[in-house]
Amino acid sequence: MGDVKVTIGRRIHRLRRSKDMTQQHLAELIGVNASYIGPLEKGLKCPSIAVLEKLSEVLEQPMFSFFLDDSGEESIDSGAMRIAALLEAHAPEERRFILHLTEEVSSLLRSRK
Repeated sequence: MGDVKVTIGRRIHRLRRSKDMTQQHLAELIGVNASYIGPLEKGLKCPSIAVLEKLSEVLEQPMFSFFLDDSGEESIDSGAMRIAALLEAHAPEERRFILHLTEEVSSLLRSRK
């Protein structure tokens, strides 16, 4: 992974744009000055944990996802992030069941090689 600040900034930028949100609006929603968002998205500033928590809520992403590579390629990190986001919507017992099914499918696919 490259510079963490750049990785976080790119993800924030992409998510904000995907929600058709201005930097000003995002700043208002997370309680920071609008002049903070530009440098944050460019990787010049690193958000505090408190700001990341607010970004996570507003942009509807798990906090850890801000640290994953957002290069646009279908990487293991982006796949893991998508799976984690899907699992968040389920109760713990459902998560265990889904993970068990995933393990079974993975084992079956490996045995076919």
